[in-house]
Amino acid sequence: MYFLEPSLRERNPQWTEVAAALVAAFRAEMTRSGAVAEAATVASALSERSPEFRSLWERHDIEVPMDAAKTIVHPELGAITFETSTLRLAEPGDLSLVVFNPVSEADGAHVREALARDRHSTCR
Repeated sequence: MYFLEPSLRERNPQWTEVAAALVAAFRAEMTRSGAVAEAATVASALSERSPEFRSLWERHDIEVPMDAAKTIVHPELGAITFETSTLRLAEPGDLSLVVFNPVSEADGAHVREALARDRHSTCR
């Protein structure tokens, strides 16, 4: 979980901004889906374990996921920046697809290198 795993904070230089967007998107989805009671249970449990989540939840922000640039710090390849696009699928209405596109040719090369390493290690 984004708020409970310290390594995610280390790998994401934009952790604070992404955390705020995640909580606002969670609140928007909770409202859209009508799953208020279920989401309140999750929010209560997270609020007990994460002061950051609790603070953001108490702001009552609502935000629909949008396109953004995100940087991920890979343990071996370093920082890789992506443009992301969130697409809501029409049917079923509760699914979204997030597409990550490398911003630069160098970022694309890092992604290809990581995929090649993964493919090579799983073929053994």
